Amino acid sequence: MTNTPTTTVDAIVVGAGLAGLLTAYRLQQKGKSVLVLEGRDRLGGRMYGKEVGPEKAYVDLGGQWLGPTQFLMLDLIKELGIEKFDYMSGVTRLTYKEKQTDYKGDMYFAMMPPGKAGEDPAGVATTEEIADAKQAGNRIMEIVAGFKDGELPFTHPDAEVLDSQTMTSWLEANTTTDFAKFFFTVTCSTLGPLGPSHPSTVSVLHFAYLFKNSPQSEVPENFLIHGGAGQIPPKLADKIGRDKVLVNQDVVKVKYDSDKQEVFALTRQGQVFSGRSIVMACPPAVASAVLFDPPLSAQRHQLMQRFPMGTIAKILVAYDQKYWYDDKNIVMCIDTSPEQYVEFTGDASDPTKKTGIIAAFIQGQKYFAWKKLSQEKQLEVVLDDLVRMYKIPELKSPIAVEIGDWPKDQFAGGGYSGSVGPGVWTQYGEGLLNNEWDGRVRFCGTEYSMKWAGFFEGAAQTAEETAKRIVEKLDG
Repeated sequence: MTNTPTTTVDAIVVGAGLAGLLTAYRLQQKGKSVLVLEGRDRLGGRMYGKEVGPEKAYVDLGGQWLGPTQFLMLDLIKELGIEKFDYMSGVTRLTYKEKQTDYKGDMYFAMMPPGKAGEDPAGVATTEEIADAKQAGNRIMEIVAGFKDGELPFTHPDAEVLDSQTMTSWLEANTTTDFAKFFFTVTCSTLGPLGPSHPSTVSVLHFAYLFKNSPQSEVPENFLIHGGAGQIPPKLADKIGRDKVLVNQDVVKVKYDSDKQEVFALTRQGQVFSGRSIVMACPPAVASAVLFDPPLSAQRHQLMQRFPMGTIAKILVAYDQKYWYDDKNIVMCIDTSPEQYVEFTGDASDPTKKTGIIAAFIQGQKYFAWKKLSQEKQLEVVLDDLVRMYKIPELKSPIAVEIGDWPKDQFAGGGYSGSVGPGVWTQYGEGLLNNEWDGRVRFCGTEYSMKWAGFFEGAAQTAEETAKRIVEKLDG
């Protein structure tokens, strides 16, 4: 590198999302000097929000939910003086083959243990169809039981067989009804740790592992945050010091000098920063685009190339009141009908405000079709879909709309998170165990987490672990 480094710190952190900022904050609390480099012109990564409407109601364009066993995040919001509230109870509205039902049950009912699922969606499926989905769910949970705590999925005793199949092929062999296949397709497209993905692109091993890693029985979408999750990154940056968190610094190359035990980060803007260690706090697919000198182990690098992000846009639609709150309280809608662009919605309203917020999601192939429309038409079809799903004409007239277009964000690469296809875990998974650059480079982010991957808690867990390992390395 020809440019003179502008600063030397104990740890350079690449990425100012939750994982990166929390890693930097924990390192700083241990007396280490840090510098956070962010390629965007803003903080937060996929933890990003805005205020909308006359009440200045918040909307989270990225993640938003917390669960009762996500202890690191619950401790963090308490540490930052942030309050949570219970997600509104109500019904799920499910449409299947032109039938519609409102039921008080978990959307992943076929994967839940006895007593946890609530009602079955009997209004759209026969007893036999529901039983077929549940028996397939039981088979998946039998696979889940083979995973050991704290171990990666390729250690499963049947890993080779499970990793050789897509969920599509497994469903063909293990279900007899269209409804059961529909259920697992919806699971792939709505469950955060799965990308979203499609059964044809995700391996059975990966699908089952994420029910071990991120158990839906622990209700991870139980709480929302007053003021939105998007307030957390700025609060962390304030604690670190804004002069130590630089935006518009897109890292394109990192270099390790083993003789000096020094790491350098070169940005697209032409600056060079030096440190004693570096943390890559970005999704695996994004990190794979950075040039490493010397190269990372081939197994890790090829794993990162095979860990694509999900394809999804999150549209936050604000209204002057919560029209969907009535004697039922419609908190979620699922409709994968061909005419729908929006296939999944969730209530995202704060009970202390009059403003109503619907989070609407467009994913997969329907996202690509939606992106071909003009901006005016994109909004029109979203509102039409909401009216069709909720049967409330007033939803045609929002007071504000904000769009989180995650596939368009090159520093995220997509959302919710990443997932892998057949053969990846068994052929490349051991790359995650490699000690790169004698421990001077670390990788963190929700995709890497051994628990709650795809959730904020997963990002927090990897941040805490990464900070601990960096301190051990620097003090060793």
